Amino acid sequence: MKRSLTILFITALPVFAMSQKMGKFFYNKDWELTTRDSAAYVRMCVFDTVANYFTGPVTDMYLSGKPQMKGSYKALKKEGEFTFFYENGIIESIGKFENDTRVGVWKFNHPNGKPRLEVEFFNSTKILALYNETGTTLIDNGKGDWYEEYEEYKVPGKIIVTGQLRNYQKHGDWICKLSDGRLVYTEEYKYGEFIRGHIYPNGVKTPNQGPQGNQLILPYKFVVTEAFSASTGAAFESYPLLDVLRRDGKTFHNGKHVAFTDSVRGTVAIDRPTGTESQDAGREERPSPPDGGMAAVYQFVGQEAHYPSKSRREGIQGKVYISFIIERDGSLTNFNITQSLSPDCDAETLRVFKKYGSLHRWKPGVQLGKPVRVRMVMPFTFQLG
Repeated sequence: MKRSLTILFITALPVFAMSQKMGKFFYNKDWELTTRDSAAYVRMCVFDTVANYFTGPVTDMYLSGKPQMKGSYKALKKEGEFTFFYENGIIESIGKFENDTRVGVWKFNHPNGKPRLEVEFFNSTKILALYNETGTTLIDNGKGDWYEEYEEYKVPGKIIVTGQLRNYQKHGDWICKLSDGRLVYTEEYKYGEFIRGHIYPNGVKTPNQGPQGNQLILPYKFVVTEAFSASTGAAFESYPLLDVLRRDGKTFHNGKHVAFTDSVRGTVAIDRPTGTESQDAGREERPSPPDGGMAAVYQFVGQEAHYPSKSRREGIQGKVYISFIIERDGSLTNFNITQSLSPDCDAETLRVFKKYGSLHRWKPGVQLGKPVRVRMVMPFTFQLG
């Protein structure tokens, strides 16, 4: 099935050309869609208005006009070389994606241009070298002391991870904390084997059954921009290419604290023809759910979902992103988790959406008067009350 979808995208390029338009998106500091006046970044890209995804070259820029990222998408998936820049023009990192996954050796630099990190992505992540800002070697050939700072969506300050590597594997104590000193988790390893760990929801030390595994995660900008998260004021009228921005402003919450969030809408289709082509050229329509629209989808999954007891006990909360295909006959297939939260939350999300798909058939997307397959990505939030 995956192969046939890839072939479809390749062979259907001339058909989709009419729906692929140049787009200019404005993002705030959290990479949410916003208005021009509130923007911190600007994206120039090619966007498919029927299938709801980026496809082709993408350039993100600082307000100064200098590049922040250059890369390319192929049907929403990152493909080929990506380069990230500091605002001073220095390359922050460079490497390749294959089928939305980092591959090969990625190189990272400090803002002063000195090498910071070399990582090999293959079946596992392999730290080749780590240097401080003065060029002193901290890790060489998989051995040394690890130090990483990164930012997470809606988390104030930075997240700091420290630990040791021996023979390219985690060893000894690993500590993750916020920049204000609050602990996120602590873990103990023995040459790559997880021994024990704790998480600290609301400052309470709680045993954890497995590793957090967030070493060298992708920048959160990808999750936010690919789900079309929008800040207040980024209305549909500001982005005519994006019917994915719902205009009703409603959220749905069923008391179980499991719901879609309003701030991250995902690639949700609505009943509305798009495109400016003449009737002679054919018509474009987005796929749409049956009677009840998206509100009925939200209601079904909200009532059906249950918060996994293990994740609830461990204080795990956040978003799972799930993708699926609306086939030419309107059936829903190829359910996949594109952004994980925890194994049991992922499994519950898959269960609920697969059950929905087994009971409902959508109106398929249409291009040039013919049904087409369309991939969608939607967020599902698990929130502790």
